[in-house]
Amino acid sequence: MDRRLAILAVLAATSLVPACRSTDPHASDGRRIFRVGYMPNVTHAPVLWGLESGAFGAALGPGGRLAIVDMDSTYGEQEWRGEFLTLIRAFSPLTHYESETQVVRALETSGHFVREGEAAAAPVTLEQSVDDYMAMLASTSSLSRTTLGPRADEFDRQARAIFARHGMTGVRAEVVSGVTWGRPR
Repeated sequence: MDRRLAILAVLAATSLVPACRSTDPHASDGRRIFRVGYMPNVTHAPVLWGLESGAFGAALGPGGRLAIVDMDSTYGEQEWRGEFLTLIRAFSPLTHYESETQVVRALETSGHFVREGEAAAAPVTLEQSVDDYMAMLASTSSLSRTTLGPRADEFDRQARAIFARHGMTGVRAEVVSGVTWGRPR
């Protein structure tokens, strides 16, 4: 399995680890406090190091858990989608996609993760303007302006041309989210 894909799958959860620690880990009634933070600039190397060195497990402490959060958008049989996926494949540096299920299984097989549970939310319909959809794509690791570099403007131009050819001012998708939790090793 391409390590970059495993890293992407756990990035959301592992980027939370430094923010999950607290100087007062218990509420006044004795319950554990779990503080969640977001660190948008965590890169691949720290995630890989954290898993392989055991640092994430140590940072979580006894009884701590790692949550691998997944979100997927489905677009049904919309005419524009095939053309758009071809464009994404032409620009994205990712050459292979693995689902969250495949990544979790690989982390378990490699001994980096022990699954304890999982849950999924019902699909939610999301409608975005083309501008918001393009901004969402630019926030992903494989289609960010930083990743695409000098090709970013060309990707944006070609993507918007696809939407224009199909008379689209917005994008509609069903968004499905899930979480798998367990212990890092």
